[in-house]
Amino acid sequence: MLPGRMQDAPPKDDLAGPRHRAKRRANWGFRIFLVVFLILAGLAFAGTRYYDWCSEASGPKDPVAFVVRKGASGSEIVDGLHEQGVVRCGLVSKWRLRRSGLEERFRSGTFDLTTNMTPDRAFEVLTTPPEPVPTLRLTIPEGYRLTQIPERVVAVGAAQHIEEEWRVGGVERRLQRRPTRAGDRRRR
Repeated sequence: MLPGRMQDAPPKDDLAGPRHRAKRRANWGFRIFLVVFLILAGLAFAGTRYYDWCSEASGPKDPVAFVVRKGASGSEIVDGLHEQGVVRCGLVSKWRLRRSGLEERFRSGTFDLTTNMTPDRAFEVLTTPPEPVPTLRLTIPEGYRLTQIPERVVAVGAAQHIEEEWRVGGVERRLQRRPTRAGDRRRR
C-alpha cells in the first residue's frame, strides 16, 4: 500500500489550472539607456550637420574690405569676419582656426574679401604674404653724367626705352634747368 502522505495528495486535475507567473519587473534600465542613446545619436548627427554647414559657403559674394589691426587675436579676427558676413559661424570658425594653428600668422592691414567665404579660404587670404616686389640690382658707375644714367638703366633691363626712363625719372625736367654754358654753373 501507499504511504499516508501520498494518499492525502490532491488529484492532478486540481493542479492543471492556469499557472500564475511571478510578476516581471519592467526593464527600466534598458529603456532609459535606449532613450539616452537615441538623444546622444541625434545630437551627434545635428552637430555634424551644423559643422558641415558652417564649413561651407553659399550665397551672394559681395566685396568686403576687412581690416585686421596690428596685434589682434585670432578670436577677434574671426568675430570680425562673422560680423561682416565673411564666414557663417564664429564658433566653428574659431575652432577650425585653433585646430589649423594659424592664429599667430595673421597679417595686419586691409584685405579685399567677399561675403560667404569658407573659413579656410578666408584664413588663407589673411595669412598669405603678398607676392614680393621684383627688384633689380643697378650700379651706376662713379662719374656717369645724368644723360648716361638712362642708357645704363635700359642696358640692365629696368626700362624699355631711354625716353621712358627720362619721362618717369624726371631727368628731362632736370636737364632743362641745367645751365648750358660753363660760366653759368654754380660753384660748389
